[in-house]
Amino acid sequence: MAKTIFHFMRGKNIKAVLFDMDGTLFDSEIGSIEIMKDLALKHHGIKSEITFEELTGLNYPDKLKKILGFEDKELLDIALIEGSKLYAEISQPINGVNECLNKLRAQGLKLAVCTNGNIDLSKPVFDKVDVEMDLYQGTAGGLKKKPEPDVFKAALKEFKIKPEEALVAEDSLIGVSAALAAGIPQDNILIFDSADLHEDSETRFTSWVEFLEDERAETR
Repeated sequence: MAKTIFHFMRGKNIKAVLFDMDGTLFDSEIGSIEIMKDLALKHHGIKSEITFEELTGLNYPDKLKKILGFEDKELLDIALIEGSKLYAEISQPINGVNECLNKLRAQGLKLAVCTNGNIDLSKPVFDKVDVEMDLYQGTAGGLKKKPEPDVFKAALKEFKIKPEEALVAEDSLIGVSAALAAGIPQDNILIFDSADLHEDSETRFTSWVEFLEDERAETR
């Protein structure tokens, strides 16, 4: 039987769950790839034949680099801005996320999204789930992006909780590094790994749906 998000709460005084946004709660991969391919054509005349499967699981910079065949930091900045502007339009909740958020809310847990993205631009995507987060934490106000711990530290401060009282759900090692730097214990940091990129991780889980079918999810 698969380990679940509730499995990792056992024996701990968890008061809040801090989620990464893109790739963890929402999937924007198809839309973001199309944006990058359009920009590659517009700015460099490159019509990329790279397939979706070849790009799946790569981070944003590596996706663009593979599409172009070289690194272009200026175009990456443009792609990130365009992706933020269109995020709510191109993104969908990952299967099982809505049920998960409802289940966690019913347990009385605080819920936060902690993202490197522009939260003002991307917040409308949460209209696609029926649970209001307690905190939408981005990097406005001079906070540094992950792998710096700023967004997680801000959430801990807002909720007035200790690092060991938080559970984190991330999909990247950059996010994991940020959570660790915020003092959150490693076994409190879960990796959503639907693409099987982190098979050696002891805290990985592969589906938001699985925990709903797991009888152990009923107890903490």
